[in-house]
Amino acid sequence: MKYKLVALDCDNTLLDQYGNISELNKKVISRLRDMGVDIVIATGRNDILAKDYAEEMNIKAPIISCNGAMISDLFNNKVYLTDAVPRTAVYEIFAYLTTNNILFKVLTDKACYTNDKQAMEQGLQQITKNYTRVLKYSIPYNFVEDMNQIRDIKNILKIVIIDDSEERRTEIVTELKKTKGVNVHTAGFNCIDVISKTASKGSALKLYAEKKGIKREEIIAFGDGNNDLSMIEYAGIGAAMLNGDEALKKAADIVTEYDNTDSGTGRELAKIFGLELL
Repeated sequence: MKYKLVALDCDNTLLDQYGNISELNKKVISRLRDMGVDIVIATGRNDILAKDYAEEMNIKAPIISCNGAMISDLFNNKVYLTDAVPRTAVYEIFAYLTTNNILFKVLTDKACYTNDKQAMEQGLQQITKNYTRVLKYSIPYNFVEDMNQIRDIKNILKIVIIDDSEERRTEIVTELKKTKGVNVHTAGFNCIDVISKTASKGSALKLYAEKKGIKREEIIAFGDGNNDLSMIEYAGIGAAMLNGDEALKKAADIVTEYDNTDSGTGRELAKIFGLELL
């Protein structure tokens, strides 16, 4: 089988424990790109927060972001998909979070809005606490004391709650899953993401592949978390990272031999494509 498309999650998959792309991963991806293989980033992040990595790997393809709620080409200023959280769901979730004094942030296609001062100060570092890499690109952060003031803002692609307490996260997830029209994902060790029910990395990958004329059996997808499940199941080869969630590993076609701290993505791709590692 000739594989034509590789979809890569960022955190804990493509990136190491410090938020960097290893030299081995970069070399393998560069060789695949030279072979004509399409490489696409599929991340839970906003697209701008993945732009550094796209540039570093010289990938000019659109980015699947916000767990599949958006497909955008930052290099040509084109947007192919925005799948916003339904307005009725936004109202219900905002009411629950504000009534229970739960701090949160929302991501639109343009900016971030939050009532969490720590989120304002730390940004992505609030979730990726061990990362040392400083990104060139970021999104505008706006502090809003009463989040109900912005509940009608256009294109809310993702609602994010960050809490280091597993007990509280479990309670919040249970409540949020009662809301119609949304998917609720856990990400990293402290993050809850809420997106539209019709949005997923798998559905976005399918849309992108169909636009490129690529069949699902010609696709390889790599991920580590439950927000990667849909694209792992859709791809011809779904690869779960050795450091990934156990549920994802059970659903995947293969589990990488090495984890993200040891270039597990690049090593597995080299094996699949028969490349010698230098």
